[in-house]
Amino acid sequence: MVELKISDRFKTLYPDVRVGILAIRNLGNVSNRSALEEEKSRIIRDLQDQFPDRQQIRDHPVIQAYSSYYKPFGKTYHLIGQVETAVKNKSADSANHPAVEAMFLAELKNLLLTAGHDLGCIKGALEITAAEGTETYTSISGREVMAKEGDMLIRDEKSPISTVIYGPDRRTRITKSTNDVIYTVYVPRGIPAKTTMNLLDDISRLISLVHPSAETAFKRILP
Repeated sequence: MVELKISDRFKTLYPDVRVGILAIRNLGNVSNRSALEEEKSRIIRDLQDQFPDRQQIRDHPVIQAYSSYYKPFGKTYHLIGQVETAVKNKSADSANHPAVEAMFLAELKNLLLTAGHDLGCIKGALEITAAEGTETYTSISGREVMAKEGDMLIRDEKSPISTVIYGPDRRTRITKSTNDVIYTVYVPRGIPAKTTMNLLDDISRLISLVHPSAETAFKRILP
């Protein structure tokens, strides 16, 4: 399993912040997707019941915790728009890989920022840190980005694999050939650990609907 480290810089800047880590192995072949589609419909219906109007999304305590984190960077929590779209359109687009779709649905349900990676592409240990503002990587969209100073960042021994502001990288993205995955969840202060564990459990459950051979190899909330 991947070794995990937390830098002193992260501990100093973010003493009350948590990071959830979930690794799942042996995805294997995709079985029937009907159960996942049923879960998707249920999650969307629950979001519609929970958020009958746009302002209630923005007033949710989890959303507000992320908004407080994003504000100093001059950004808006991107999941707000995704929840609004899901509620309005009464559906969610299917991702190419069920492991990505399961992550997205768990994000919508729990409102927590999550990044998914191909575990086989991770090089060496993972370090949870805070950006100096000089780190660069290729975002999942293919755009070269430079991390914002102070932004939470996770890197392997080669380069950053994600930041809060710019999201996951392209090098370790989940593809059709991915067999083992690792998810990282950035959790700002004020959000209970139970909420993070609920998200990790939801991802595992949703993946098992499509990949019955999948096995949870590691699940932890740091620090």
